[in-house]
Amino acid sequence: MRLAFAAAAIVGALSASASTNPAPLSLDQAVQCMFDVLKSTPGVTEAKVGQSNEDGRTYPYVEFHAEQGWVQNFRFAPSDLFDKSQNAFTFLAGVSGLQDDASPPDNHVSTAVLDKWEAQCRVGSIFLST
Repeated sequence: MRLAFAAAAIVGALSASASTNPAPLSLDQAVQCMFDVLKSTPGVTEAKVGQSNEDGRTYPYVEFHAEQGWVQNFRFAPSDLFDKSQNAFTFLAGVSGLQDDASPPDNHVSTAVLDKWEAQCRVGSIFLST
């Protein structure tokens, strides 16, 4: 009886631990999660997943257009930055700074996307304006 109770307590503790600290996603799972977020976020168009071959290696990317004043699409690819303490990938996008008009863009769509990626997909994301 004691053994059964101890086993149940351990299983319960492991279940609670697993629910508060989920297992890390693989790169493919992270990209799919990011794409799913794009498909469900208002103001996002032209969402797609692809593969790029650069420097002799193939890697996935996630691309989208945010209806907020930017001319070009955002393309996020995995960076060599990997936060091993959080088991999360970091994705990076370079943006040229081209905008539809002279006023600064409203980043509410891309900010919402990046926030959802962090919360739901457990990935970091950075975009740099050049």
